[in-house]
Amino acid sequence: MLSIKKSFSIKYIYSAALLFFIIFTGSYSFIGSLRFIEFTLPLIILILLIFNRGIIPFGSNHKIFLIFILSILFFGLYQLNSNSLYAIRLINSLLTCGTMYYLACSQNLFYLYPKYFFIITVCLYSLGIYTYFWEYTYIFSLLLAPLVYSKNYFFALLNVAFLLLIGQRTSILNIGFIVYAIFLNGKLSYARFFGFLIIIISIFLSFSYLDIRALNAFKEISFKDLYLAITSAIDIAGYYSYEEFVFGDGREVLTDGGDLSLHLRFKKWGHAIASSDLYSLFFGLGSGYFGKAADSGWIRLFFEYGLLVFSIFISIIIKLIKLANPLQRLIIGIFIISNMFLDILYSPLLMGFTGIMLGLSRSLNKNVYR
Repeated sequence: MLSIKKSFSIKYIYSAALLFFIIFTGSYSFIGSLRFIEFTLPLIILILLIFNRGIIPFGSNHKIFLIFILSILFFGLYQLNSNSLYAIRLINSLLTCGTMYYLACSQNLFYLYPKYFFIITVCLYSLGIYTYFWEYTYIFSLLLAPLVYSKNYFFALLNVAFLLLIGQRTSILNIGFIVYAIFLNGKLSYARFFGFLIIIISIFLSFSYLDIRALNAFKEISFKDLYLAITSAIDIAGYYSYEEFVFGDGREVLTDGGDLSLHLRFKKWGHAIASSDLYSLFFGLGSGYFGKAADSGWIRLFFEYGLLVFSIFISIIIKLIKLANPLQRLIIGIFIISNMFLDILYSPLLMGFTGIMLGLSRSLNKNVYR
C-alpha cells in the first residue's frame, strides 16, 4: 500500500513538472521571439533517441507526418527570405507537439490528473505567466475535456466560469462541443446531461447582468454585416499591399463599428483571397504571407502553403481521429475548433501542450486520475 502511494506521488510530481516545463519554456523567449522550448527541443529529441531509440516508431502515419514537415521546409526555403523563419516556426511547433506526445506516453513517469492540472494552471495564470490571453483560453479549454470526461463536475464548472471570465468566443464553442460530444458518446446519462446543461444555462444567465466579453461578442454578430465585410475586403484588397491594407493606409476600411475583431480577420483573409490565383491555390502565397498572425491556423496553412500541403495535414488529422480514443478525440476537436480563429499551429507552447494532453490521455482505463 505504501509503495502504491509512493508511486502515485512520484508520478504526480513528474506530471506536474512536465506541465510546468511546457508552460514556462513555451511562454518565455530566449532571444527575440525565439521561445525557450524551441531552443531546448533538439536537446529533448536527442535525449529521447539516445535512451530509447524505439520511442518514435516509423509507421505509415509517421511517414506522412515527415512528408508534411519536409513540404513545409521546402516551401519555406524555396523563397529563402526573412519570411522563411515562419516555416521554421511551424516545423518547430509540430515537432514540439510530437515530442511532448511521445514523452507524455511514458506511463511509468507521467499520468493525467485533471483537477490538479487545472489548479496548477490557474495558479500560473494568476502569476501572469502566459504571454497572450488567447494562449490560456486554449489551455483551459483543453483541460476542460478530461475534467468533464472523468466526471470532475465541480472543477469542470469552475473551468467553464473561468473561460467565460477570460472572454473569448472560441471558449464558448469549445464548451458546447465538449458537452455535446460526451453526451453523444454515452458518457453522460440524460439526467446528468440536462443537469449539467441547466447549470451552464444558469451561469450564462447570471453573467448576462455583467459585462462579459465572451457573451457580448456573440450578441454583436450580424451575419449581414459579416458578409458585407468579407466581400468588401476582397473587392478593396487589390489596391493595397498586405501590410498597407491590414495595418497601414487601408486600415480605415471595415473598422467603423461592428465586431472589430472579426473585421480584422476578414481584412487579412480577404486580402489573401484577392491575391490568390490558380498557382497559389495549389502551392500557396508563401510562408509568412500573413506575418505574425492570420488569426486562423487553418486559413494560414491553406493560403501560405496551398491545397497540396493543406490536404496532407488534413489526412494526418483524419488518421489521428480514427486512431484516437474518446478523450483524445475531444482534445483533437478542441484543437480543430480553436485553430479556426487562433494561430494554434504556430505556437510551440500550445502545440506542445496539445501533445502532452494527447499523450497523457492515451490509456483511458489507467491513465486518468480524478
